[in-house]
Amino acid sequence: MLFDSPMENDIEQLEKEILGGAKKSLQASVEYLLSMELQFDKDTRELYRLVREKTDNVLGDENDSKKFEEFQLYARAFTRAAYAHIEGVAYLMRMVVLWAHDRGELQLSETDQEKLSEKYRYNSFKDNFNLAFNYFTRLFGSAFRPNKKDPRYKSFLRGIDARDSTMHPKSPICFSMSGDAVRDVQMGLLWFSESFRELLHSLNGDQRK
Repeated sequence: MLFDSPMENDIEQLEKEILGGAKKSLQASVEYLLSMELQFDKDTRELYRLVREKTDNVLGDENDSKKFEEFQLYARAFTRAAYAHIEGVAYLMRMVVLWAHDRGELQLSETDQEKLSEKYRYNSFKDNFNLAFNYFTRLFGSAFRPNKKDPRYKSFLRGIDARDSTMHPKSPICFSMSGDAVRDVQMGLLWFSESFRELLHSLNGDQRK
């Protein structure tokens, strides 16, 4: 479009103000992170409910192709939403760290900044997840580390493969999700959500200062 509508300009200005406010202090940054995580969570929870409902429908009548296709649709939507949720939170955690550096509250090397911001190259999904938790805990002086010995961590990793397959399909086969793949996404999301909550608890209230 050649010209933006007044409403689009207002929304863009509001977004700039919200983001500017989030950068002003550590408390504001974390409050922004938590409010955004809540929005991600709403969508993910609703799609989780729907995919469970469609799974029950398929199990109730395995020969109904329409129900199976509907299940596949919701399974793919849930997988994409779940890992967008995780990726979005991990991205915001990295931004909180970078904003703290800009305010002089944390010292980062140029290499650290380049990795966290993906300035010159994109990181893998797994690398961005690890960067987010490693540097966020460093910012707060927390010793917390996600429990990667938990069996659900393996589900989390397999869920990344399912996400990659549905986001970047190489053949029609990639659009089909098995019940096991959906289960991995569910368990992986649960592992992430618990890890994120445990991280916040490990800060001993520092995030509210």
